[in-house]
Amino acid sequence: MGKDIAADGPDKGASCGLGQLHSLAFQPRGPSGHSWFRRTRFALALFSPFGMMSVVGTAKDIYLEKFGLDPTMFSMLVTVASFWTPVQDMLLGRLQDKEVLHRFFPVQRWGRRAPWLLTHSFLAALGASLMYLPPEGAAAYVWFLAMWMITCWGIGGCIIAFEAARQQIYPFKEERISVEGLCKYACMAGGGAGGLVFLVLSGDASFTVRLAFVLYIVPVGLLSLQAVPLFKEARPRNDEHKVEAEPAGSATIVWEALPRSVRRWLRCCRSLPKELPTEPPANSALQHLLAMKFWNGAYGVCISSMLLYYVTYVLHLSSWQRVQVIVGAGTAAGVTEAVMNLVYVHLFTRDDSLRDMAGKSDRRLLRIVVSFRLVNACLTFILIGVLEPSVFLLFVWSVTQSMGLCSFSFWRISAQCWLVDEDCMSRCADGKSRQNKREGQIFGALSMSQILAAAIFSSLTFLGLGLAGLETENCEASCSVGGSDGVSTCIDDCFRHVIDRQPESLRAYVRFVIGFFAPLCELLIAYHAYKFPIKNARLRKLYLTKAAERGDMGLTETNEATSVDAYSAKSQIVLLDKASADLADVSSDPLESFHAADFQHRVVHTVEMIGGACRARRASISVRFARSPGHSRCEAQGGSGEAVTAVVPDATPTPSRCVNL
Repeated sequence: MGKDIAADGPDKGASCGLGQLHSLAFQPRGPSGHSWFRRTRFALALFSPFGMMSVVGTAKDIYLEKFGLDPTMFSMLVTVASFWTPVQDMLLGRLQDKEVLHRFFPVQRWGRRAPWLLTHSFLAALGASLMYLPPEGAAAYVWFLAMWMITCWGIGGCIIAFEAARQQIYPFKEERISVEGLCKYACMAGGGAGGLVFLVLSGDASFTVRLAFVLYIVPVGLLSLQAVPLFKEARPRNDEHKVEAEPAGSATIVWEALPRSVRRWLRCCRSLPKELPTEPPANSALQHLLAMKFWNGAYGVCISSMLLYYVTYVLHLSSWQRVQVIVGAGTAAGVTEAVMNLVYVHLFTRDDSLRDMAGKSDRRLLRIVVSFRLVNACLTFILIGVLEPSVFLLFVWSVTQSMGLCSFSFWRISAQCWLVDEDCMSRCADGKSRQNKREGQIFGALSMSQILAAAIFSSLTFLGLGLAGLETENCEASCSVGGSDGVSTCIDDCFRHVIDRQPESLRAYVRFVIGFFAPLCELLIAYHAYKFPIKNARLRKLYLTKAAERGDMGLTETNEATSVDAYSAKSQIVLLDKASADLADVSSDPLESFHAADFQHRVVHTVEMIGGACRARRASISVRFARSPGHSRCEAQGGSGEAVTAVVPDATPTPSRCVNL
């Protein structure tokens, strides 16, 4: 008997371990009800777009180095292609919100975003697979432009659909961050799969190799189609599905971010001053997020576009030696990113921000992001801009940059979704129907800001290469005679001669862009992230509003048992006042259960509390007293900008009332 039990022990232990692993992977979790397996499938929707982005993103370098196109003329072509991309993102956001594909893909069956992932994955794969098969002569310029636009249109449609679907399917920060952590692995895998094309073609760009890559690029571009069933969940509720005939478009969203004085001046150009409508204040959250995306796009394109030239012309590396250094530095950065990603996902999701009334988890996220971007800016300036260039310092910088930037995407995704959540939570005058259903347009405008910056600075940096003295030569065409060994040796010698004859001004220019201008962009990114206004009390209000809309009534019990420091944040005071006795049963009519004396008592208590906190500054006070089933909430806004929120458990549902003092 004992032997049988002992013999069965390992099998039972293994079975138990497999059961726990299966439960961990496939058990539904969180408000979305998605298991880790379904979240992984959802994140893999970015594999193909980033793979195709990597394929076409390095195409200009192959066209210059291997096909020998004129740098000045080609830079003008890249400028035209780059400035089309921001326009396309605004159009894609508008078209998705208008549901122009609903005739072929009914919304109630396919959702609002799944049709765009399905159709545009095919477009991106088509353009990327044909990118490296240009015709001879001047037609290569036209071919590059056409394939670039087709691929970028497909990529943009997939990414905007993904962002909007994530915001709707995953309602709160913790799930969004966990999905973003998985997205990083999907993006790294997709970028690596697409980057393989460049690594091979940089060594051998013969027609046979380029033709063979068509059979590789197409399946990589279509892998994300497995996420289409998950995107179908991003469908509106039956009471919300009402598409506006003429939505305002992304241009109106950008208009809201302009300062009021600028909007008034622009209106004066078209109408008389007496006819001008009253302009609302600018959307400061949208302002800072658009600015942050702009400088983030500038930073990204400066690093990505100049890194190859740094390895080639600053470090004097060519052929497979250059490939080995690029792969080694990329591997070091990828491993660091993968490890730090696990750390940050655990750190930023261990607390439930919906029940964290003090907002500690949100402030922790912001502090880490801003601090690491500042540190990374200083290290980039020292390692690239000041110290003598070397392969060792490049590897060190690859590791430190991954550590400094890894946490930023978690805050960026959270901030974007908070902005869209707040916009979607706005109501019409009747207080019942939603006013805004423009998720795609907001994400399109944010993407437009980032890609516009990338287009501007990509063109400027690319043009700067020519002004700094860059000279190229088609070594494959010059060495087209002789045997295979002779051609390979000739190409290596030719390219080495091209590197050696570059002027010192080119090397100084490349170091300036990476070591001086990129850190400046990081400082601006950190500033706008720190000034982003959806935080503290404003973010608490957004959480509670979204939870109430979803019918999450489990907050009251948790809040009553939570001990919170009343002065835990400079801009937020959260108080809990436990009821001493149960109230009478609630009447079916909310107005019948409202007691004026109780309401006045609570308002007076709140005013006295806030007045004591603001008396030293003699600030004016605006009090909003909201009562809902389960608890009452009273919010106050002082003249100095401090927000105060009092949460009072209550069983008496009455309409919201506002008192201004």
